[in-house]
Amino acid sequence: MNSNKIIFFVFLFEVLTFFYIGFLLLWPVKTIEILNAPSPVLNGEVTAGDVVHVYVKYCKYVDKPATIERALVDTIVIYYEPIINRLPKGCGELTLAVKIPEYALSGIYSIRSSITHQVNPIRKETVIYETQKFHVTGLVDKLPEVLDAEAK
Repeated sequence: MNSNKIIFFVFLFEVLTFFYIGFLLLWPVKTIEILNAPSPVLNGEVTAGDVVHVYVKYCKYVDKPATIERALVDTIVIYYEPIINRLPKGCGELTLAVKIPEYALSGIYSIRSSITHQVNPIRKETVIYETQKFHVTGLVDKLPEVLDAEAK
């Protein structure tokens, strides 16, 4: 009789563990919402090495830090270093300043961002958004002007 109780409690523990892990993996969680995607770029034309300003309206539903990974996207993709963001829970507006690398070629770009929250010990939730397209003039394109100015 005693061994039957042990088997029952072990079985019950396994079933409860299974449902708990299923809950952690499958329960829908809304972490952050970008309200104005694609986010507008305030200065539509920039030179490589300058800063582009992006206006973002958001609502954040969890009070956890997020890892933000950005990429400058055209026919080539230029990745930025990931950053940790600790925005408080709630809605708000931001103007982000993103530096365009000096080595960026001329073209029509957008900035793709992925925001990842660790919602529980075994699950991450990622939201991806892009900015509106903007024009980048690469420094390579300005090279003839620079050489002419130095020659004079």
